[in-house]
Amino acid sequence: MFESRPCLRFAGDPFAKRMGTVFTEILADMTMKVDDGSGAWPKGMMHTSTTPFTKPNYYDQMWSRDAGRGLYELARYGLKEEAESVCDYVLANRVHGDHWGRIINCDAGEAELDGNTHLLMGIYRTWLLGGRKETTARRYMEKCADVFAWFRRSMDECPVGELIPCASELSGRPETADYAIFPNYGAWIAMQAFEDLCAASGMNDYANQLHENSNRLYRAMVSTFTRDGMWRNGLRQDGTPADVGHFCETDFDIRYWTRQLPFIQKGDLTLHPAYLPEEESRHAASYREILCRMAQHPYFRKYGFVSCTCWAGIGPRHDDAMAGYGQNYMTQAALLMEDVNVYGKCLEGISRLAYDGNVVRRLSFDANPWVMGECFSYARYESGEDHTYATDDNPGDEGNLVQSAETLKSLALTLGLEGTRDGVVFAPRLPWEWDEAECLNMPVIRNGERINICLEMRHERWRRESRVRLHADKAMGRLRVRFGPFPAVMPGRAELERIYGAHNVVTKGNATWIWMEADADTKWEHVMRY
Repeated sequence: MFESRPCLRFAGDPFAKRMGTVFTEILADMTMKVDDGSGAWPKGMMHTSTTPFTKPNYYDQMWSRDAGRGLYELARYGLKEEAESVCDYVLANRVHGDHWGRIINCDAGEAELDGNTHLLMGIYRTWLLGGRKETTARRYMEKCADVFAWFRRSMDECPVGELIPCASELSGRPETADYAIFPNYGAWIAMQAFEDLCAASGMNDYANQLHENSNRLYRAMVSTFTRDGMWRNGLRQDGTPADVGHFCETDFDIRYWTRQLPFIQKGDLTLHPAYLPEEESRHAASYREILCRMAQHPYFRKYGFVSCTCWAGIGPRHDDAMAGYGQNYMTQAALLMEDVNVYGKCLEGISRLAYDGNVVRRLSFDANPWVMGECFSYARYESGEDHTYATDDNPGDEGNLVQSAETLKSLALTLGLEGTRDGVVFAPRLPWEWDEAECLNMPVIRNGERINICLEMRHERWRRESRVRLHADKAMGRLRVRFGPFPAVMPGRAELERIYGAHNVVTKGNATWIWMEADADTKWEHVMRY
C-alpha cells in the first residue's frame, strides 16, 4: 500500500474529478524531465521542456526558476532519488561563481534572484525529505554559503535601502536590474529555511548570520515596498517606482499584477503559515486589490481564468496568460487567504486550462491531454478552438516545468496535508462542491521522519455529515484535523461549540471550519454531524 508514488483524487463537480488526473499526469511528466545520464545529457539535469521537438522549446536548457520549483515539488511528493539527483547536479553547476545564472547548464549572461531563491528552497526541501541529516546539511551549506554572501553583498551595496536587485520575468524583465518585491520576498523565505537547516545541524554562526540578514531584508521590504497598506511591485535603481515592465521590445503596465502577491512563497515553509497582524493586513490588502481588478473581466468571472497583469496586457506577447505566474499564483493566494468562492473559481480555471482532450482541431502538438501548458489563448477557449495555441502563435510548451510545478503546489495547498515537529496536520481547502478528497502514499515529514499517509475526506452534505479517515505507515503523533468548509451561518452551531470547543469552531469570510485534535497511532477516523 505504501510503496508507489503518491496519488491524489477529488470528486464532486466535473472539475474536481479531472483534477486528480491532472495531478497524476503532471507528476509523472515531471519525473520524465529528470535525466538519468544514459544519453547525451548529464545525470540530474532537469529539462525545462518535456520533449526536444516541440516549439517553443527549452529541452536543452535548465532554467533556474523552473528547476528550483520542480526540485521542490519532487521532494515534496517524496521522489527522493530524482530530487537528490537534481540537487547534486544543481550544487555542482554554478556558472556565475557565487550564484546560479538564469540557465544552470550554460552561461546565458544573466542571473535571476528568484531563480536562486527557488533553487535554495528546492535544496532545503530535499534536505527535509532526506531526514534533516547533519552531514547532508553541512554539504549543502558548503555549496550554498556563497549564494547567501552574494545576497548580503547586494544588500550592502543597494542605493535605495538594503534590497537585492533582479532582472527577471518575476520583476518585470527590466532592462537593468530593479528592486522587486517578489524575488526579494523569496530571498527572505530562503534565508529562514536555511537558518533552520543550519541551526538544526550545529552551524550556529551561519544560522545567526542568516537570522540577522533576513531581519534586515524584511525591514527593507516593509519600508520600501509598502504603499497604501499593501505591497507594490518595486523600485528602479534611481528609486523611482517600477511601474512598467519590458519584454522583447514590449512595454507593459505592472502597477497591479500577480507578482504583488509575494506571500504565496511563505507556503513553501508551511502549507498553513501564521502571519503577524500587520503582515496579514498587508497581504490581505494586496490580495483584495488584485482580486478586485481580476474580477472585472468576464474570463475570470465565467471560467476562473487569470491575467498576469490584471488585464492590462503585455502587448502582442503571449505572456499575460501563463499557467504558473498568473493562474497558479492567483490560485495559491486565494487558497492561503482561504477565500472559498475565489479559490474554487481559480481551481476551476486550472482544470479547464490543463485539459485539451476535447480540442477537435489541434493547432499544437498534444503530448498529454491533462498536462499543463505554459500559456494560453482565452479567446480561443471562448470560441471552442485550441486554447493551448497562445497569442503570438506560441504553442504553449505543454509540460513547461515551472508552470507544472506551480500547479502541483496549488494542489498541495488544496489538500493541506503536512507534517509538523510533533505530528501531522490535515486542513484541506476544498471548494464548496468538491465532495471528496483521497490520497494514497502521500509523504509528510514529521520532525525529520518521513511518514506515508493514505486518507479520505468525504462531505455528504445531503445528510449534513463529514467523514475523515487516515492510515499511515508510522504513528502520526499529535494529529490536527480541520473539517469544512461549512456555511458561515450554521444551524446548531452552539452544539458544535459545546462538543468541539468554541475556539475550534472558526468563521472566516463566508465559511466556517471546525478543528479537532487527537493523539493518533497509524489509524484515525471521525464522523462529524452538523
